[in-house]
Amino acid sequence: MIRWVNPASVGETIAGLQFRAVREGRSLYSEAQRRAWLPQPHPAEALTTLLADADVALFRRDGEDVGLMSLAAGGYICFAFILPDHQGTGIFRALTEAVEDRARAAAEPMLWTFASLMAQPAFQCMGFSVIHHEEVERGGLTLPRARMEKQLP
Repeated sequence: MIRWVNPASVGETIAGLQFRAVREGRSLYSEAQRRAWLPQPHPAEALTTLLADADVALFRRDGEDVGLMSLAAGGYICFAFILPDHQGTGIFRALTEAVEDRARAAAEPMLWTFASLMAQPAFQCMGFSVIHHEEVERGGLTLPRARMEKQLP
């Protein structure tokens, strides 16, 4: 089940989901890159500030929040994380469809994101295209990612 939440009310939940999605399960990033990307969960207050102008969709299954996706102005998806044990179960699709519906209601012409190596295939399955590949530095290491976009009808 998807519910739209105020980031300020679920900062700890967002921090935990993001941390577990990045640091647990299989990954195309090395363990060193994963530690550099997210050495520890972000403080809830920092996430609240980062997502202050975003809508956040949480996916709950069996009483546990197992996925999230955010939508900010301009169609920007800042956060898209699914817990490793729940990847490949349709949660990403459900969250993306909910975000697309919300973006259309706000008259956004497109969605865009910076997708990790792990997220790129899921975004491509949902109709996003790679605009360009780039690397960002985190903790002294480089992490490849891609700018991806999807035009909304």
